[in-house]
Amino acid sequence: MAPARRSPRARSGDRHGAGRGGFSSARTALAAGAGRGSLPAPRSPAPRTALASGEAPGSLVARRSPALALRLALLGLTHLATACDGGSCEEDIRAQVLDTRAELEIGDQQLSAEVATTEVERERGWKHRRCDLEGLVLIAPDDGELSLWGCGLREAVDVHWIRDGQVLATHGPLDPCAEPCGACPIVEPGAPVDAAIEVPRGALEVSPGDTVTGLAAWLPGVP
Repeated sequence: MAPARRSPRARSGDRHGAGRGGFSSARTALAAGAGRGSLPAPRSPAPRTALASGEAPGSLVARRSPALALRLALLGLTHLATACDGGSCEEDIRAQVLDTRAELEIGDQQLSAEVATTEVERERGWKHRRCDLEGLVLIAPDDGELSLWGCGLREAVDVHWIRDGQVLATHGPLDPCAEPCGACPIVEPGAPVDAAIEVPRGALEVSPGDTVTGLAAWLPGVP
């Protein structure tokens, strides 16, 4: 992906007021007809409601034991660690997923890849992306100048630079680089290019000079 800049903002939550509890007095009971010298029957304490604790109305407050809280925390961590292992990958809400795809042939290998054509799409690339990482084509701007970095990537990728329907050069692996990205290394092809193709590390066996077809819709004059 190409170098990018972003900055989120946090939002404060709502507040719930605590409800007031009421008490019966002996004077009230006498006024209602109770005999003198007798006290009203004691009332059992009202259950502690959710309103008194700041939780949602209509529910009783349940206290979690430390052991239960620990089990729930471990369950959440296990779910997070296995979310992308198998068929139930959960995408990061910050990640970009592009609908435009290209069916490519690189040498004797086939690749179905998303296509990033705008500056914003190139900058976001596979940043924070964790699911369906098959391939990503970054169409270069008109001047052919295209540089990439690993800012925000979740796994290493190989980069294949494309010009005139052939692989011009390859670079790999391009390792993930943590945010903030000021210290992330930038890789460049050393010459103007038509596009770059990113794939997970080791996904393709590509060499300079290999033919690339399937990009004619975005690169006029290229197969």
